[in-house]
Amino acid sequence: MQLQQKERLSTAADLVLAARDLFGKHGYDAVTAPEIAKAAGISRDSFYLHFSGKLELFEAVVAAEFDYVRTQITTRVECSQNALQMLIDGGDMFVITCSAPETFRILFVDAPRVLGHKHVHRVDSESTHAALRLGVTGAKLAGQLPSEIDVDAITSLMSGAYDRAVIDGGDGDYEAQLKSRQAIRTIWMGLSKLAQAEDRRG
Repeated sequence: MQLQQKERLSTAADLVLAARDLFGKHGYDAVTAPEIAKAAGISRDSFYLHFSGKLELFEAVVAAEFDYVRTQITTRVECSQNALQMLIDGGDMFVITCSAPETFRILFVDAPRVLGHKHVHRVDSESTHAALRLGVTGAKLAGQLPSEIDVDAITSLMSGAYDRAVIDGGDGDYEAQLKSRQAIRTIWMGLSKLAQAEDRRG
């Protein structure tokens, strides 16, 4: 029984990987379930043992892609020198990773249109948004953000700023993306200076 369960999980993972490749290259509308099954090396009947259809599989792909982006962020900030630098480095990695053509197509083009903004927001809130909130909390506790700043509010605002940076560079305009990243860095640094001034007054 355990072997069968492992085989099912392995096949489902193969389908997600195959679908991710096809969705990323061609877009959701241009890909069919039989094409995904063929790319994963399984029969069409086997496909439907794991997913009810292309839409459910796409949901799994989107969740996996958000997890991938969060993993990239986590790996990048392991070398950061302090909490504020973690915010800056993590945000940069979010923009860089999400700007890759396949990730951009899946998360920023197809996911909102196919699944709806509410669904995407819910998945994001458990992955990259949660990572940003954790970083903001850490920086505030370290005294590198003003004490009066609301964690949820600044997380929401800066999450929107990062998304905008990705969208601005989504058509390959990396100069615009770089300018956005520099502007966001300036915001974090400015907030840090306010925190330092607050500390001196205290």
